[in-house]
Amino acid sequence: AAAYGWTMDLATSGRLHRGDMRALTKMTGIEESDFVKVNLDATVSVPAHFLARDHANKSIVLSIRGTYSAHDVLTDLCCRTVDFCVGTKLYSAHEGMLEGARGIQEETEYLVKSELAAHPDYKLKIVGHSLGGGVAAILARLLSHSLSVPASVYTFGAPCVSPTQQSPPHDAVGKQPDDDDNGDHRNDTDGNDSAEDVRIYSVLNEGDPFCCISLGHFADVTAALSELCEKPDLRAMILMRTDGRVEDMDDCDLRWCLQTMNQMRRRMKGEKLHPPGNLLYLSKDQQRSQEFQLEYVPPEFFDELVIGPKMFDFAQHIPRLYESRLRNCLESLDEYEDEYE
Repeated sequence: AAAYGWTMDLATSGRLHRGDMRALTKMTGIEESDFVKVNLDATVSVPAHFLARDHANKSIVLSIRGTYSAHDVLTDLCCRTVDFCVGTKLYSAHEGMLEGARGIQEETEYLVKSELAAHPDYKLKIVGHSLGGGVAAILARLLSHSLSVPASVYTFGAPCVSPTQQSPPHDAVGKQPDDDDNGDHRNDTDGNDSAEDVRIYSVLNEGDPFCCISLGHFADVTAALSELCEKPDLRAMILMRTDGRVEDMDDCDLRWCLQTMNQMRRRMKGEKLHPPGNLLYLSKDQQRSQEFQLEYVPPEFFDELVIGPKMFDFAQHIPRLYESRLRNCLESLDEYEDEYE
């Protein structure tokens, strides 16, 4: 949230700061002298970002803002998938986010190199929300390879960035992010080792509409709508069998709906992009209604665009909501540990 500056904090929390730097120091707890670079004026090819020394956690932190200006929207709209190379590895990614990552790399690489050299026991951490999360995931690969350093990435509400085949196998994500962990958690396309060491963790809020939006998702919706337009009898049967609440449907109707959906899925062949890295789903705890929980989910969890009245509930995407719900998770964990000590 800090990378959005004082205007976002005023809009979402009601707090008024005297300028962006004041907001940055208050929201991060980092001294003004430890901000190495601050650029909160985005351009089409360079999203807003800041670079800072986090002495408390022995980290050099590069934070990237999400969509907040007309320039950011233009970056979002460059949404076709393009290939790019990191060393000998071939990746695919959202074109606008790739260009944004290259733009920030050009502006910050020498500074990151200098800061890591001056603080050899510090780690490189790249964080981002929304568009910034997608850019952070790509940028980590570029910087990790060019500087030959490991990088940890933490994204919040990241959009769809890369195809499914570049996501890690789900059974490889159980390891917790730990600064002393030198394990390899890459999204390599073929699973082989490579020079860079990048670990990516993406937190995705329940109901956040940007977790499953890509050209491939819309292509699948178009295919489904096309089939429904071609088959009026199918439309009528769907309306008849789904008239009422799901809880009131009998087993026969439920089985028919499942079979019909599976048949329609055969026409849904769009190449979908997914959020980056190891995916942690942030949702309400069913046992404790006022608390939230985090659980690992596979990329396929976000395969389908859910059509419904809340499909574009942008309130579920704001950074402050992510912060408050993650804080709730931590408080719940502390209470749980206290109960069993």
